[in-house]
Amino acid sequence: MRTPTLQYLYLQKPITMVIVICIISVLPWIGLGDFSTKGEPREAAVAVSMLETDNWVCHRSMRTNCLQTPLAHWLMAAASLPQGYVSEFTSRLPSALAFIILIGFTLVFFGKRLRFQQAFIATLLLITCIEIHRAAMTTRVDMLLTTFIVIGLYQLYRWEDKLELKGVPIAIPALLGCAVLTKGPVGIILPLFVFGVYLLMLRKYSYLVIFKALLYAGISSIFLPLLWYVAAWKQGGDTFLNVMLAENFGRFFHLSTPDIHYNLGHETESGIIS
Repeated sequence: MRTPTLQYLYLQKPITMVIVICIISVLPWIGLGDFSTKGEPREAAVAVSMLETDNWVCHRSMRTNCLQTPLAHWLMAAASLPQGYVSEFTSRLPSALAFIILIGFTLVFFGKRLRFQQAFIATLLLITCIEIHRAAMTTRVDMLLTTFIVIGLYQLYRWEDKLELKGVPIAIPALLGCAVLTKGPVGIILPLFVFGVYLLMLRKYSYLVIFKALLYAGISSIFLPLLWYVAAWKQGGDTFLNVMLAENFGRFFHLSTPDIHYNLGHETESGIIS
């Protein structure tokens, strides 16, 4: 008796089945419709600037150079290179691909640690999460950041589970470094904070061992984004430093000085893009 296609995919190719569901749920639709929020064209404008100026370190689409960490915009610009211009589809494509990768890694990770049926159902529920799906369909950095952080947390868990915090697997600094290049220091601070709490809850390691593990993981994860920060600082100078301070620290500590304010990099000659 011939096995139905869906049953065959679930039994023999479950990861393929989930990936296909993800592709169908996002890729055909990301090019439909104009930008739906004020933030989408602002992010896409950075990729436009990169293509027009051929400057992939500090973008110059706004009065202030080097406004944001660039990884998401690099990917948008790279996706737009074949057609020569940035469109809704190419600017949203990195978010959609990040969503697909996240779902695939999630199924594999939990499929090895739970009953596979439970992992499969949980992954399908994640696909239907409104906020995750929204992030996958927009020209923003949120989906990319989430993917790097979550997969980074999976690797941190494996580091403790398989290696008992000995050495630092290259995947950890690579993923957390990419998270920093996507959204700034939160890409390191948030996952290491979560991992530190997890290690404390295990009650398996001394405070010193936990501190060293977090320190080693943090320092190794800084190297990759540091290359861009140095290059951007050489081009942008003090203006770049002011923008980075305002974007990454000023908003949290309510700093407001002539040199650090939230409109840095969001202004045009005619007004403010917000």
